[in-house]
Amino acid sequence: MTNSNLITSLATFLLIFIPFPFLVGCSDNSPVDQVENTMSPPTITAQASRAIALATQSAEKVKATFSTYYADAIATEEALKNYYEERNKWPLILQDTFDDNRNEWPLEDDDGDLASVSWKIENGKYEWDTLAKEGFIYWTYPSVDPVTDFILSVDAQQIEGPQNGQHGLVFRLLDQNNYYLFMIDLDKNYSFELYNEGEWFTLTYGNISPSVLQNDENRITVIGEGSNFRFYINDIFISEETDLSLLSGRSGIAIGLTSPQDQAKFEFDNFELRSSEEPGKSE
Repeated sequence: MTNSNLITSLATFLLIFIPFPFLVGCSDNSPVDQVENTMSPPTITAQASRAIALATQSAEKVKATFSTYYADAIATEEALKNYYEERNKWPLILQDTFDDNRNEWPLEDDDGDLASVSWKIENGKYEWDTLAKEGFIYWTYPSVDPVTDFILSVDAQQIEGPQNGQHGLVFRLLDQNNYYLFMIDLDKNYSFELYNEGEWFTLTYGNISPSVLQNDENRITVIGEGSNFRFYINDIFISEETDLSLLSGRSGIAIGLTSPQDQAKFEFDNFELRSSEEPGKSE
C-alpha cells in the first residue's frame, strides 16, 4: 500500500474536498492538511463537472457520456432473483463481521483540515463519527486484490446526521482518480457515479422509497459483470446500468457529507466480497 500518512493501517483511504454542496474534487494520497495547498485547475474542473452531472441527472434523467441506460432490458422478477442468487454463490473473497480488526480497517482518529473523523470497531460494527469542516467523500478498502466480476455487499446505516449524508460502496477502484460509487441517503435517494481521469459522471440518480429502511440498516449490494452493473437494496433490485470505463479494481465502503459543520455517525457490518475469480490477498 502507498502513502498513508493519516494512519498506519494497511487499508487505503481517501478524503475528497467539496468547496460547497455537491462539488467534489480529488486529492492524491497526501496528508489531509495538504489537500487545499495542492489543488490544481483540473481538480477544480472536476468539482464543477460532478455538480453539473448530478443536477442534470436529477432534473432530466439523462445519462453521462460513458453510460448507456437500457431500461427495456430489465428482466422478470424471477429472473432477477435467480441472477442475484447465482452470483451470490461465487467464491467468497472476503467476509468481515467486524468482531475484530483482522482486515486492518482504519481505527485511528484524524483531525484534518476537511473533517474530524473517528473510527472504531465496537459491538460488531465498524463506526465512523464525522464532523465536516468542508464537504467531503471518504472511502476505504481492505487489503484484497482487485477483481473484475464481483458481487459486493455491506449492511450500512446512518445513525445521526443530515438527510443528505451519503453512505455506500466504492468499487472498480484503480486509484484516486478512477473509481465508481454507489451511495444512498436518508431521503431514500441513490446515485451511481463514476470518477474517471479527473471528471465526474452521474450514471444514474433516483429515489428508492419502497426499498430503503429509515432508522435501520440497509443491505447495499452491487453486482459488476463486465460492463454491466446491477444494484440492490435489501435484496430488492433497484437499477441496471452499463459502463465501459473501468473493468476491474478494488472494493470498499464510502461516506459523504456536503456542508461545513455537518456532523454524522455511520455504522457498517457484514462486508462481503465474492468474485468469479479467486484472487489472493494483496501485500
